[in-house]
Amino acid sequence: MRKIVVDGSNVAGFQRTALIARNGFVESSSGKVKIPTICLEEEAAQKIKEDNESITYRLDRLGIPLIEIATDAGIKSTEHAKEVAAHIGMVLRSVDNVKRGLGTIRQDVNISIEKGARTEIKGFQDLRSIPKVIDFEVSRQLNLIKSNKKISNEVRKAEPDFTTSFLRPLPGSARLYPETDVAPVKITDERIENLRQNLPNRRV
Repeated sequence: MRKIVVDGSNVAGFQRTALIARNGFVESSSGKVKIPTICLEEEAAQKIKEDNESITYRLDRLGIPLIEIATDAGIKSTEHAKEVAAHIGMVLRSVDNVKRGLGTIRQDVNISIEKGARTEIKGFQDLRSIPKVIDFEVSRQLNLIKSNKKISNEVRKAEPDFTTSFLRPLPGSARLYPETDVAPVKITDERIENLRQNLPNRRV
């Protein structure tokens, strides 16, 4: 899949994403949480400065492979979200070739409440902040509902003080730039074995 990028965070103008696994799950204290998809995607460039005339990006991270693990709506509370994120992080840190350290694993949280709007929150670095940021976002939407104000589907940023700030509208089916979807290709056991037999020598 090629996702169109309309800013300077990817000089190619699009980000590539490949579906690599489906229909998984993790165990938690509240039962199984399903993992519908795992994708391999490429990192965008990092924005480091912005003023009225220009935006500056660092390109050293552009194209780095990322694993995107998507859970379903089986997470039911703030502490449950923290637990599941910690469990997935532990599994990733148990794999030899996954990079470790602060900032190498990031969590995005999607929140939906009754009469509210789906909100995607980005920018979590510390697992301990997940319950606090979710609580703030739920309270923010509840206050808007009580005031009869419109709530829009949007992407927001988790701030250091556990509040959230607006980043951009959440894309929908009527988005200006549709993504180019390619049907999944099943990888056979024979192909996997052929790849295993022809791996290049690993440098340590």
